[in-house]
Amino acid sequence: MDVMARNLQVKIKNYTGIPILDIVGELNASALNQIAIQVQRLVDAGNYHIVFDLKEAAFAGLKGLRAVNDIARGVKRHYGSLYLIADRGQEEELRQLPLGEGARICRSVEHAIAKILGGYYRPLFGKRAVSARLES
Repeated sequence: MDVMARNLQVKIKNYTGIPILDIVGELNASALNQIAIQVQRLVDAGNYHIVFDLKEAAFAGLKGLRAVNDIARGVKRHYGSLYLIADRGQEEELRQLPLGEGARICRSVEHAIAKILGGYYRPLFGKRAVSARLES
């Protein structure tokens, strides 16, 4: 399932049952509200660890990103975590937010997958991306 908004594209992929949201474009509060709805659907379907790949996202401002904390709290209620993939510049911006215990910052999708799977992951290269299942 894809979420499309003006200047934003979100592709939801599934890697060994872990949803990875590739977020490309301008990320602001209204876009995060749309993404939060999709994340809630993923959580309702039993996906408690969610990965946001933000490397190709532009942040519209830290106030807009505060909604990430709400998304992380929703996942944390099910003993899961929200993993934020960011480059060095983005990482510094994200660390200024009150993310709480439900969100973790990683430098690569592979690093996040390894944390979720307890240190073990299969390489993503050569794998065909498939859509995460959403139950309605």
